[in-house]
This record gives sequence, C-alpha cells and structure tokens, in this order.
Amino acid sequence: MRTALGVWTLAWLALGSSGASAASPAFPHYTIKDWCAFAATLNRQESKAILQGCLSQEQKSYELVKARWNTLPAEILRRCIPASQQNRNGSYFVLRMCIWGELPEARKHELVGG
Repeated sequence: MRTALGVWTLAWLALGSSGASAASPAFPHYTIKDWCAFAATLNRQESKAILQGCLSQEQKSYELVKARWNTLPAEILRRCIPASQQNRNGSYFVLRMCIWGELPEARKHELVGG
C-alpha cells in the first residue's frame, strides 16, 4: 500500500510543472533505473519496496505509451512530455498518467493495462 502511495505521490508532484514545445514530439527516452533510484530515496524506510514497485510501473507505462505513441494527439504529448521530466530524470508512469488524464473518456482505456 505504501509503495503505491509513494509512486502516486511522485506522479502528482511531477505533474505540477508543465510547459509546451512547438516542435513535433518524439518519444522520450528516460532511464527507468535512474528515475526509480530517485523515487526510492524519498522514503528511506521502504526504499526497496518503492524501487521494485517503481520499476514495475515504469516498465508497464513505457510499454503502454510506446505502443500507442503514434495514435496519441500531438497537443497532449507536447503538454505531457515536460510534465514527466523532473530533476534530469523522466518518468514513463508520470507521462502515462498525464496523457490518460488529458484523453477523452472514450480513449482512456488505451492506457490501462491488465
């Protein structure tokens, strides 16, 4: 439970800053291990659990977003890419949640994995 809470907290913190780029968005390349190592330092008591949960969520998010990248609206991608980048790290989970939040209800299911 705390692991999920820690990951969600990171997502909401990262979504706090956003910006738009005029360039056509390319799929971002983030180092999952770096992001998760950063996330694990935020709660020293459960850092191993947070690290494992983060790695799992980041990989799942990478796969879901990557598979649908070319079908996602460019304006949403331009808003969500900067929101997913914090402290020289980037998070596919934050990117996925940002895109999910911006998609119309009829398309939200595309970024929910089983």
